[in-house]
Amino acid sequence: MKKTVDPLRGGPVVCCVGTNYIISVPVMKKVLMSVLVGETEYYCHSNGVRISDTKLQRFTVPMTELNREKSYTLIYREIHSRGAYSCDLGAEQKRKFDFRPLEKSDGANIYHISDTHGIRTQAINAAGFLGENIDLLILNGDISSSSCTENEIFLQYDIAFGITKGKIPCIISRGNHDLRGKLAERLAMFIPTENGNTFYSVRLGAFWFLVLDCGEDKEDGHREYSGTVCCHSFREAETEYLRKLTESAADEYNADGVRHRIIISHVPFEYNNTELCRGERPFDIEHELYTEWCGIIRKEIRPDFMLSGHFHLHEIWDNGKNDDKNIGIPVIIGGKPINKDVKRKDYIGCAVTVNKNSADVSFNDSKHNVLEKIGITYKGEEK
Repeated sequence: MKKTVDPLRGGPVVCCVGTNYIISVPVMKKVLMSVLVGETEYYCHSNGVRISDTKLQRFTVPMTELNREKSYTLIYREIHSRGAYSCDLGAEQKRKFDFRPLEKSDGANIYHISDTHGIRTQAINAAGFLGENIDLLILNGDISSSSCTENEIFLQYDIAFGITKGKIPCIISRGNHDLRGKLAERLAMFIPTENGNTFYSVRLGAFWFLVLDCGEDKEDGHREYSGTVCCHSFREAETEYLRKLTESAADEYNADGVRHRIIISHVPFEYNNTELCRGERPFDIEHELYTEWCGIIRKEIRPDFMLSGHFHLHEIWDNGKNDDKNIGIPVIIGGKPINKDVKRKDYIGCAVTVNKNSADVSFNDSKHNVLEKIGITYKGEEK
């Protein structure tokens, strides 16, 4: 008799896309898995055929269902061999997880992480600053420095499960370093998307989020990419998505009950980055396109603030600071890895408590030392 070994790599992460949860479960072996929510069983399948040959089992569950039940159960069996007329399966295993949806209209605690670049333990410890009071985790890109290996891609789930334990929602966005490496072309198979797109909205109770993806941070023809990216046309498609989003405002950011609107983007695109690098300024791109994004956001969506990373900073750009395209909202840059020329790696993340018309922002390290605490204000009215 074969020994039963738990094939899970850590545990599930409840990702958010649109009005669905995508329960994502990294596995180390081939399994047949389902998720039980109340009396309904959800499957990872392809047109009715259950998928076993994958390192990530994914299950789309309507938010209304999991929010009502507040728990879910993973049911799985290792599949030793899969034949045409019979399969050799291991013993059935079950793991139940309690779930706490984001139901607060004010006073919600969000922890934001970006740019860990391979730092795992310290990032998890930094998010422990909120303890059991964390309501939502946001992983905002560049969790690893490339997508060369599966371990690099799955680090985001390792960190997310280490923080959430599968009990609270998580939003995962893509950073520019995620586009690099031989597995980058398959990344959509391993991260939350909507119809394969890495830009989408999320509705969590009184909160509406817009996840945007700038792709790479230099022109497509830059020698660093060797012709492997076509981010300009990707951004053009995203621009069209933004235009159409305003046509469905009543079902999106103007929907009944929406009190807070928050933009999530790894790259803070309102800034004209003229940084000098190897004798050139490769980051100063897409002025016209990003200006249109900022105009739509300022005039139509009118969010409370934006969460970004990319610059390895812990600071807030407000009152016009670095607002070269007139987005007109505070931009929180909240993610700083400390791993160069130091004896001890560390990570600085960002805790945001969202109130009715203000937010308290704390930047803290893995030992929960607060480097800076800043308050921001916004209109905050129910829209």
